[in-house]
Amino acid sequence: MPIIQPAVALSTRQEAFCRHYTASGNAADAARQAGYSGRSARQTGCALLERPYIVERVRRSRLEREERGGGEDGDWSGPATSVSPRTMTKHDTS
Repeated sequence: MPIIQPAVALSTRQEAFCRHYTASGNAADAARQAGYSGRSARQTGCALLERPYIVERVRRSRLEREERGGGEDGDWSGPATSVSPRTMTKHDTS
């Protein structure tokens, strides 16, 4: 799929949101880290991901990350290599 240059210039916070979202996969955390209000981070993250130019920037960030060989710690786009203890219940025996 070819990379399409966005028709809209992203703001500094939007660019930061895309970078953080690419790293974490969590829209609310990405919105907070980008400087949006913590009170409305969930709604803001969702609203940003509804904008086509934001989605395109996230897609390009992921492609760039793959070309570099994966990325930093917290790279969630690859296969899982471990399970967080928080995801397991005390009755889970698998």
